[in-house]
Amino acid sequence: MRQKILQIFALLLLVISASTQAEELNYNLFNLTAEAAKEVDNDTMKVIVSASHQATGAAKAANVINEQMAWAIKQVKSKSALKYQTTGYQTSPVYKNSKVIAWRAFQQLEIKSQDFEVLSILVGELQKKLKITSMTFEASREIRRATEDDLTQEALKRFTDRAKAVQKTMSAKDFKIVSVHVNAHGNPRPYRRERIQAMSFSSAESAPAVEGGVSLLTVNVSGQVQLQH
Repeated sequence: MRQKILQIFALLLLVISASTQAEELNYNLFNLTAEAAKEVDNDTMKVIVSASHQATGAAKAANVINEQMAWAIKQVKSKSALKYQTTGYQTSPVYKNSKVIAWRAFQQLEIKSQDFEVLSILVGELQKKLKITSMTFEASREIRRATEDDLTQEALKRFTDRAKAVQKTMSAKDFKIVSVHVNAHGNPRPYRRERIQAMSFSSAESAPAVEGGVSLLTVNVSGQVQLQH
């Protein structure tokens, strides 16, 4: 009986302690945010070209697409400093009056390079059989990582400085950080549609001049601090 009473007493102490800690944690809390941003040069060019064909049978449509892609990949492999992958392969029926009248096949080829001139010339060659779906410029992973590391330190410092400002304004002795969330993102510059259309009239020997522009990399820090009085 005595042992059971001691167990109940210990349990009550734990409940009271947890309740006290919860009250302390939810007291004098402030939600803060801070941000650091920087523009970096886009050193990577990404082009997506697509092949599509419609035929009376699914196999016929797919065969044409496969031949076009095999030809395109051969052109890509003949160049240096290029990364590529095929995406978005699909075969779908074409209906008319609820009946299948044809089949359409579609596939994309994504190509990346830091050599804008080489990729521009290649695009001119690929346009003989494929269409340009999109063209964008972005910062490479190496540049993004290095820049985001620096921005993270800057954003965290701003978050701490903001916490100190709140502490001073509220006449608190000190503060402690309860939680912090770090989020990094970037906004690459898309290539203008009119420039893409202009490229469709360029020959393989006369690559158009392209400019990578810049990307705005941003690191946001949000979190909660508790003032100590």
